Amino acid sequence: MYLKLHSLILLGYILVQQDGLHIKWQDSNTNGHDSFFSPSELRDLCYSKETLDKISEQSQPKFLKPTDKIPTIQYDEVVKGNEGLLQLLTAIAENGFAVVNNVPCEKGQVKKFAEIIAPVSHS
Repeated sequence: MYLKLHSLILLGYILVQQDGLHIKWQDSNTNGHDSFFSPSELRDLCYSKETLDKISEQSQPKFLKPTDKIPTIQYDEVVKGNEGLLQLLTAIAENGFAVVNNVPCEKGQVKKFAEIIAPVSHS
């Protein structure tokens, strides 16, 4: 028996064993695909309230000392691809802020840049 997930993808079976979760995917074009998730991978992917609360408790804000280097990134690095955006978001997550250098000095550029991170909303 197959569980229909999408018109092209079918779930063959799910097997929960001590070593992890085994999933057999079926599709009409190939012999299917096997996925395996170890218990530690499943824990990393868990978004239960208990897990999220534990992660939140473990996250402590980092305070920069006057001698610490201020996190900076170049505008061009962020807008050219995901690697620069990841560096910016990591700096913000770790430090609470980051300085973006060389943002074009044209009307609307700050908003345009902010939209790369998330939709701007007025509240």
